[in-house]
Amino acid sequence: MVRLLNCIVAVSQNTRIGKNGHLPWSPLRNEFRSLDDISKLTEQPELANKVEMIWIVGGNSVYKEAMNHPGHLKLFEKRIMQDFESDTFLPEIDLEKYKLLPEYPGVLSDVQEEKDIKFKFEVFEKND
Repeated sequence: MVRLLNCIVAVSQNTRIGKNGHLPWSPLRNEFRSLDDISKLTEQPELANKVEMIWIVGGNSVYKEAMNHPGHLKLFEKRIMQDFESDTFLPEIDLEKYKLLPEYPGVLSDVQEEKDIKFKFEVFEKND
């Protein structure tokens, strides 16, 4: 069974995603160790026919592994529109492989604001 693989990430304007193992900003809303661990888990008989989609929720090394993994991947990015002091970065999105989708069903594309922090959602897709 082919499972859809997606990444979801909140990233600041300067591509920062964390500091000292935590978000560098106050959490706005609710936010495995490796891709191999996830694949093995979803191949177990009790899950094999039940799991259609996998969501990667960080951190840096897991994002990097998923983003470089061959096959179809969507990256759902919450772009925080200001800079924060951080020590962890989102791996660079290779725009040769990834395409920014102009819109995606159910994802608002306009700028939003919560707790005086502006953000917008972007969805990137790769097929290789």
